[in-house]
Amino acid sequence: MRATLVIALILLFPLPFSGGPVHSESSYTTLVIEYIGKSDRPLFPIVISASTEEGEWYRQHLSNDLLQDFIDVNVVQASTLKEITDLPLFKGSLARPTYTDHPVTTPTVRFLLGVGYDHTETKVDAQTGLTILVAIDRYIAKYPRLGSELSEVEHRVRYQMPK
Repeated sequence: MRATLVIALILLFPLPFSGGPVHSESSYTTLVIEYIGKSDRPLFPIVISASTEEGEWYRQHLSNDLLQDFIDVNVVQASTLKEITDLPLFKGSLARPTYTDHPVTTPTVRFLLGVGYDHTETKVDAQTGLTILVAIDRYIAKYPRLGSELSEVEHRVRYQMPK
């Protein structure tokens, strides 16, 4: 009995100092990319995940029932997703506050990064969004369908950017 209590205390001792489970910025397992702006046809969010189940959860919770069938879940290797979400551009964008209380009047790209069902999001201007999208291109070369979806968002951002 005493040995069990001692083992339990040893295992629980570090918890108060760790602050509980915390995910580092580099441990995201899902990335959602969404273009917000004028478009001549629907442009659906891109869901990239290291897990089919997690990707499906984001697909279902980020859209209404009518759009869910049009949103693909792109499953990539965890190492690929880690390389993408470790981009310094993401860290800088996530550090800035996102204001959502005013209407968006210029093209914007929304990035949602998640771990399980916990996520954070940021909206960036077209130029920053385009820079991030081009950087992501390098990591998804072996996923042709994902590449074409990303190219469509890039094209839309370029086309709608203020000149």
